[in-house]
Amino acid sequence: IMSDQAAVEQPNKGDATDAGSSIFKRSSQVQPAFPQPLPTAALEDIDAEYQMGNPSRGFCLIFNHVNFLSSTHQPTREGSDVDASSIENSFRRLGFDVRTFRDLTASNLLDVLREFRLKNHSNNDCFAVVLLSHGYEGHFYAKDRDLPIDFVVRQFKPDACKTLAGKPKLFFIQACRGDNFDRGVEVTDGEDDTLDALPPAGVGVGSGAGISGPFRVPLESDFFFFYSTPPGYFSWRNSHRGSWFGQQLTALLDRHGDRMELQHLMLMVQRLVSSAYASDTGDPKSTGMKQMPVTVSQLRKLLYFRPKQH
Repeated sequence: IMSDQAAVEQPNKGDATDAGSSIFKRSSQVQPAFPQPLPTAALEDIDAEYQMGNPSRGFCLIFNHVNFLSSTHQPTREGSDVDASSIENSFRRLGFDVRTFRDLTASNLLDVLREFRLKNHSNNDCFAVVLLSHGYEGHFYAKDRDLPIDFVVRQFKPDACKTLAGKPKLFFIQACRGDNFDRGVEVTDGEDDTLDALPPAGVGVGSGAGISGPFRVPLESDFFFFYSTPPGYFSWRNSHRGSWFGQQLTALLDRHGDRMELQHLMLMVQRLVSSAYASDTGDPKSTGMKQMPVTVSQLRKLLYFRPKQH
């Protein structure tokens, strides 16, 4: 195991990109990669769980878009207020400082992002954003126009918001990502599944000693994205009960959110949404459709929202 003093960034001589073109000026002879490249930090000494012992859990921003200007050609999102209320309650139970914004214009939404990007998050564990809107791949709609999802994300990367560096940044996105239907396919599951199976109480990866000095992490690290649907597909919402995604996300957060690891919990959401729901629109062309939520994890550690001891 490397000592703390040795646990600093080491160059890996001979490394090259897979870009193919001559982005970098290369020497005439490329050195072979070392069989065991030196790690950026001593992984054996890094905590396996994110440290969640700060005074505050952090902010959760909910952008709930229900009504849109006629120029956007987007219909009213009936049932979205149900999602927003449920998600607000669920995240508040987990200790988040929840701020909900309804039907913001793009300009107003950008002002909110700027406000929270400039805040000092040093005393917070993490940060979360929930987007509830119409959308298409890579974009969602504010009240008056569409915006790139990546623009929202970039506001909270470490080079833009330094006090969130190394902390989990979570994005939950309920929006269409295309106009394809998922008709599903019949399968036989040979396993006797138990959705409510939990790890024994108290079981978790202990917090290691950690490394004593600073080390670098990629700008793209510590992000977690949970999309209601894959690229190219519709995302379903019930006008009375809210979205399928929102219903199961909040139900499982309320039931297991303070003791189950985040990605395990989101796997349960994926499983329930994909198996327990099918559309019923009254139109044979769009009835019986399925939906598969998608996680994209750039987290480096396990993430638990255990209750804070005050």
